Amino acid sequence: MSQFCEGVAKAQGLNASHCHPGLQALGSNAHKIQVDDTRKLTGSIDLDSALAVNYPNSPRWDYGVGYDQRCQEAAYWIEVHPADTSKVKEVIDKLQWLKQFLARNKDLRQLTKNANNPYRWVASGRVKIPKNSPQFRLLCQQGLSFPRSNVTIP
Repeated sequence: MSQFCEGVAKAQGLNASHCHPGLQALGSNAHKIQVDDTRKLTGSIDLDSALAVNYPNSPRWDYGVGYDQRCQEAAYWIEVHPADTSKVKEVIDKLQWLKQFLARNKDLRQLTKNANNPYRWVASGRVKIPKNSPQFRLLCQQGLSFPRSNVTIP
């Protein structure tokens, strides 16, 4: 079992059955993720669905992906969401929820620390956030990457 799947299995409200091979947990959104080497994928989780019962009213993050980079496993966190200025606050709320979740789950937190730019926003449509807007600055301050129609891991 990969470190990512072990971390999922140990996390509050999750178990080993929530970790899926490759990008399978992303379902129809998997095509939005480009991977340098698919053999290095170590698992994925649909975090939003897996924790819906335990956190029904929380702004849950969508997905997690494990990736073996240079013999060090890392966790990347993917949010698929409309990307316009009115949605920035929603995604930042989700990011804050995810960071609180990771703070309580040390294995996944450690894997997240191993990733460069671990939090990725995938636009579900066109990106409508001007780079000179207050919302763009807010994204930068929160450490969230600018939304793109596709993201590459690592």
